[in-house]
Amino acid sequence: MTVKSFVRFIIGIGIAILLLSLAAPPTGIPRAQLFPPMFIYGSATGKAQGVVTKTYTEMTRNIFKTGERNSLVDYEFQGPYVPLLLANKPSGAGDTVKYAGTVQVSNDSLNSFTVGMPVPIRYEKTYPVISGIDQANGGRNIGQGSGLLSGWLIWAFVTLTLGYIIAGFLERIMLRESY
Repeated sequence: MTVKSFVRFIIGIGIAILLLSLAAPPTGIPRAQLFPPMFIYGSATGKAQGVVTKTYTEMTRNIFKTGERNSLVDYEFQGPYVPLLLANKPSGAGDTVKYAGTVQVSNDSLNSFTVGMPVPIRYEKTYPVISGIDQANGGRNIGQGSGLLSGWLIWAFVTLTLGYIIAGFLERIMLRESY
């Protein structure tokens, strides 16, 4: 791989990100599906009141921290019903749905949560599964759909593929290889 081909690929990825960021939301794909949950949660604006449903500890799955325990807090909150593709809203759209999440907290702050305790929740309006407890000892949901292995990886693959295709077009119009 030459430097010019690498530069074409990087430019292609940049153009692909721009195209997907602009084209996906009007077609009904929420912005929260395109980017990693940690970035989306940072700019989440939805607010709700939730309730702690369970506090517990479990053994860590990190093989380098054998014997340590994770402190977890489960919570529930009512949020807007948002289908996966916004363009396909069913007739009952706009209703509220119960969402659940799990937050990992420090071992010291686990005692500050009790079952039934009301907690402030912050969530992404276009994809409420990306949520978390919005207070100092809370955090982002690590449950299903909001973790690192969620739908945004599909879009990362689509972006890389589209960037590769665009890089091929860029070779024809600029940054040509000279043999």
